[in-house]
Amino acid sequence: MKSTDKTSTPGIRELRSEESDEFVALMELAFKNSIEEDRLNSDEIRKLMKKIRTPVYKIITRAIGMRIEFYVAEVEDNIASGILLNIEKDEVYVGDLMTHPNYRRQGLARELLQLSFRRARELGVKKVSLGARADNVDAVGLYTSEGFETTYHSGRFALDSVIEGTTGTSSDLTIQEVSKISFQDIDAMLDDCFPASHLEVQGREKFVKDYFPSRAMRFKGEFRP
Repeated sequence: MKSTDKTSTPGIRELRSEESDEFVALMELAFKNSIEEDRLNSDEIRKLMKKIRTPVYKIITRAIGMRIEFYVAEVEDNIASGILLNIEKDEVYVGDLMTHPNYRRQGLARELLQLSFRRARELGVKKVSLGARADNVDAVGLYTSEGFETTYHSGRFALDSVIEGTTGTSSDLTIQEVSKISFQDIDAMLDDCFPASHLEVQGREKFVKDYFPSRAMRFKGEFRP
């Protein structure tokens, strides 16, 4: 891909089926050795791209009112930025948003983010959501400037999920600070807290990692039998 100091007006379009490898390569360049490197799930995206083109998958997703769409911003015949949208009946979820290093700070990610709003309006969906690391200042700045608001963060996730997912009372609950929360501790709660499609896009273990960054303070809540 050529480097450029100035971008012409980007062409925003849906990713073509034969461009799957190019999209994955963009993801690897965008996330590798970055603060968001733990979002790099190339193998999962390859599997997903292959799966969504199968007739059975199309029938199932259509029946449940779900779809997955990939869009790119093209500059000078190069795929410069990309976005993955997971669309459900009541929500558009931005799975990944990335820009090639040669084309950063030129408004491409913002253009694609605004595309997610347009798609939501076209489909009559009232909510657009995404996940981001709190210490990714540039990404958080972009998202908040486009109207996103923080709804929860990893420091609250475990406790809120345990309380809301049980019928016990607060007097039965013990809270313990721990140095590490294992995948097994959280896995059982995922299906009750998140749509299955979110977990499929990222993978269960990676999804847990995103909500428990290494610098987060962790607490574990358990109800006494």
